Amino acid sequence: MSEYGAAGSNTRLAEFGFFGFSRSEFLDFKTLPLEALMMVAHMVADDVVQASATEVGGPIQLAVVTDSSATILGEKDLQPIRDTASAFRMNQADYLVRNQDSGGESGDRGLLPR
Repeated sequence: MSEYGAAGSNTRLAEFGFFGFSRSEFLDFKTLPLEALMMVAHMVADDVVQASATEVGGPIQLAVVTDSSATILGEKDLQPIRDTASAFRMNQADYLVRNQDSGGESGDRGLLPR
């Protein structure tokens, strides 16, 4: 069991968040700029909200914490993060091949190489 948790949540909900970060670790977090990391954090928080039917809800808040300060992001700063997260998810969905007919007879399994 993890020793970490989110303020105001229980361990099960914190595990949703840890799962979200672990499934995104292929992004190599340490190489991403702060803005991209904020987008990943927002996506993980949104996944927790979606995975929890009643225990967690929006709106999602993000804060930037440094050695000397902590700043909660306002709406003006959150909107571009939400827009980028939405575009990132659409790009992932567009990457997958879709069957054009309902019978699935295209022969394309949606995997690479084709």
